[in-house]
Amino acid sequence: MPIVEELKYHSKDSPISDSFKYPKMFIKHAHQKKTRRFAAAFVESKSRNEVLCSRDFLHLHSNISFLKSATLTYNSSFAAYYLLLTDGSFAFYHPKPLVDSFWKIPIPDIQEKAFNDLRNLGKKDKEEALVKIDELVLNSLGISESEKILVEDLFDFTMRDYFAGKEISKGRQSTLRKPETELRNYCKTFFKVINAGFGKDKNLRATIFQEKGNELPIRMIAIHLDSPERKELIKVDECANEKLWKLLLKLNETFMQNESENGNIFYQRVVRVYSNEDGMPTIYLIKPDQKRYWLRSQALHDADEVSADIVSWFQNQNQIHSQGAKRKKIV
Repeated sequence: MPIVEELKYHSKDSPISDSFKYPKMFIKHAHQKKTRRFAAAFVESKSRNEVLCSRDFLHLHSNISFLKSATLTYNSSFAAYYLLLTDGSFAFYHPKPLVDSFWKIPIPDIQEKAFNDLRNLGKKDKEEALVKIDELVLNSLGISESEKILVEDLFDFTMRDYFAGKEISKGRQSTLRKPETELRNYCKTFFKVINAGFGKDKNLRATIFQEKGNELPIRMIAIHLDSPERKELIKVDECANEKLWKLLLKLNETFMQNESENGNIFYQRVVRVYSNEDGMPTIYLIKPDQKRYWLRSQALHDADEVSADIVSWFQNQNQIHSQGAKRKKIV
């Protein structure tokens, strides 16, 4: 930084204090569009000179251990996630959040050795270092697996689309047919939610329907709630477009019987169809062929709604049985 020989300030302003001395952490106030992150740097010097910066930067003076932990946190995806959800100006496309919002971000206690290792790694491979920083910060905060999914999906998809401008939206891209990465991850996350609510002894299976011909604008999966005879947890069923179309027509008949007031499935963007054909309770999920509909965070939401439907169904069944028992006693 350039050295200022004669620094002048107003007599009513605060005099130079320890807050302008080393060690320090600098944060670039504006959000970085390319990386979708905020840039922070730890600076240590044996010089006795004080340091000032322009309004484009925020700075903090504290002990070395805290500053290193804070530097990693402000460089992480968690900082961008936290500010997008808590700062009103940043949430409305303003690239500079309020200064006070930065100081409200939780800072975990991270060992200095981890900071030094990541700094050395960043000199060789910046992208890998950022990935390691995200993992370290999220683990140090002690958040759950489902919370990590929310942070990662918001940072990788929602925030990318939010500030994309004229760039191609990642969330609106088609899902990958081979090796079905998005839909497989969706099913795995869906399983975890159902197992957490109803027990790990449930024999959950999933079928991903994949067209052989031209790719359709929709994707469909089936979640089988009890299929112990099938060993493969997630199966990809490659079927001709004609066969898939017949299956959709059959599901539409089932949907119309239960949800006739909402119209048929071909007028719905997102559809859930419950079926008990052949004694196997199955949930068919039909959505547009866009990655944003098949994120792991969306699987958390969908599985929660399915769980609520299952509980509601059992409650209705118990109520029907209890009413039937009362009628028998009256007779």
